[in-house]
Amino acid sequence: MFEALFKSIIHDPFDWVEVWATLFPILTWFWIKKNKHEVHPTIWYFIIAFFLNICIDVIWKLYYFLPENLRDNNVFYNVQSIIRVIIFLLYFNRILLGQFKKILVFAAVLYPIVIIGSLIVFYKSISFFNYNTITTTTESILLMLASILYLFQLLQLDVIVRFRRQPAFWISLGLIFFEATIFTINLTYSLLVNQNYSHELSIHWNRGDYLNFYNSYQQSLNDFAIKIWLIPNLAYLMFCLFITKAYYELQRK
Repeated sequence: MFEALFKSIIHDPFDWVEVWATLFPILTWFWIKKNKHEVHPTIWYFIIAFFLNICIDVIWKLYYFLPENLRDNNVFYNVQSIIRVIIFLLYFNRILLGQFKKILVFAAVLYPIVIIGSLIVFYKSISFFNYNTITTTTESILLMLASILYLFQLLQLDVIVRFRRQPAFWISLGLIFFEATIFTINLTYSLLVNQNYSHELSIHWNRGDYLNFYNSYQQSLNDFAIKIWLIPNLAYLMFCLFITKAYYELQRK
């Protein structure tokens, strides 16, 4: 089992991009010596994400070695999504002012209502232990909103600001790039991998013909879902590089 894990790390390093990409901002954070308070508490997201992503990738790579009840890594994605929202909302709450801050606070209040409400209303089809598209889609909308609010705030300043020297500028760009990239995938991903539609659809088909079609079609969707996950991985790598750039600008101030 551990031999298979080691071979995967050596021969398929990009499969572990969610792990090693987080090291870029973490190592940069520990390298810089000043102005760290400006980007608190964002570093905590990457430290937590590093360990969550290890769990995600280890479960994926050791899937067939694990008991069936330990093969699902989706809960770690959902937890990471919520942590990402909480930490970056706290960050933007520190730097937004006036009406922009009021809008952010209002949206932040709606966030737990949407998440808890969706679990209650759609409890038969949505589980926190499956890939929860409502959680991740709400995350994308909320963090893109927070980032755009900050960019509008920059544009309205009466003083000349060198955007490229502002860590918050790079953090906002990173979030917009990452969340915009994964937004559509988040909307549809659980549909691609969901195996629970057979009962609802089979009532309209001859059972034998339907099962043959469904098994072939679902396998194609699963294969596509695996391949399409390359896009979020690339987006996550770029997100980490944007944050690394933000931390580097702290040192240059």
